[in-house]
Amino acid sequence: MVDKRILDTEEDGSLCPACCSKRPRLHAPSLALSETDQRILENFFRKLVREEVERKLVLYNHKIYRFPERQIEGSERRRFRLHFNDKLCLPIFTGSRIKMDGGKAIQIVILDSSGMIINSGPLSSLKVEILILRGDFASDDQEDWTEEDFITSVVREREGKRPLLIGDTIISLRNGVGSVADLNITDNSCWMPSRKFRLGARVLHDSRTVERIREAKTEAFPVKDHRGESYRKHYPPILKDEVWRLENIMKGGIFHQRLADKGINTVEEFLRHLVVYPEGLRNVLLMSNKQWDSTAAHARTCNVNNDIFLSIAVGTDQQVVLLFNSIYEVMGILSDGQLQSIHDLDIGQQEIVDSIKKEVYRNWRSITEPQKMGMLDAAPRAEEANHSFQNQSFQMTTVGPYQG
Repeated sequence: MVDKRILDTEEDGSLCPACCSKRPRLHAPSLALSETDQRILENFFRKLVREEVERKLVLYNHKIYRFPERQIEGSERRRFRLHFNDKLCLPIFTGSRIKMDGGKAIQIVILDSSGMIINSGPLSSLKVEILILRGDFASDDQEDWTEEDFITSVVREREGKRPLLIGDTIISLRNGVGSVADLNITDNSCWMPSRKFRLGARVLHDSRTVERIREAKTEAFPVKDHRGESYRKHYPPILKDEVWRLENIMKGGIFHQRLADKGINTVEEFLRHLVVYPEGLRNVLLMSNKQWDSTAAHARTCNVNNDIFLSIAVGTDQQVVLLFNSIYEVMGILSDGQLQSIHDLDIGQQEIVDSIKKEVYRNWRSITEPQKMGMLDAAPRAEEANHSFQNQSFQMTTVGPYQG
């Protein structure tokens, strides 16, 4: 049996230096960082501290302006609320003015517990601040949240970026209604966890706000870089728009190319084909049912102008002039010198018009020459039609051949 080695010790019981020098030394790993890494860490912690300080300051500033809340139920403390009056017009691009559906300016109102606008009294003229919120703040069906929840969901600009929201960020209500003429977002939303933002609105507290007024929020929405705006869809489209402004038709994509091969380059030409020969148009595109339905529905939101196109039907017992609009929809007829709207025809007349219309659509090119030859005979009735429709801002022109 080998005896254990006894270490030499000093008189005070500590190990002697000679013995210690023989023991292997453990070296701590080096923590030296390059200058680049140091700058990255320094910027990271500075941003972290700054955001936390800002959040605490916002909470503190709100609390010192808050008046003591009465000892009543929470639902009563929130009987007043701000509200965005409509949905946002999408898509939204950086640097572009934010609008509501239909191109209207953003409108914010203050409502009472019954949902009516408060159009008089101190609350009808409050100042309101508009902010950017996280897209995942409060689900769409969530109707209540705490003030702290709202404040901590406010999004600030990224390090080194411009202010995230610029324009009319503070407005005054007038008779309970406030309009925002100019507001835009300077950064895209791809860096957010939800990849979306919301707009929020809150009252700037003053002596008139003796109780909390619930903040407002919009639906969540993505913000795209303005470089993609040149490819954006138009809502609604206009007749002279290029056809790729319609949903599901990407500029330079396969659907765009198929339409171009058939000479369909504008929304107006697309609509004419959709009216005259929808089956043929669908066979050209070869879209899925869902794509076809949404593209056709988007095209039909176009505001059609009020030009009238004349087409003279032949081969009937009496000469009938069909009045078409610019996308070849029948708007009315001239028969025996009488002008009638398509909506005023009885069932028998509508059947006759449908029969003539189908013949016109099938033989659009061949009917062009007889039409020109008969224009002198039709001129008096054309003048009558133009005069009768003037009150409706219609103009009379001659139809061109349908390029089917």
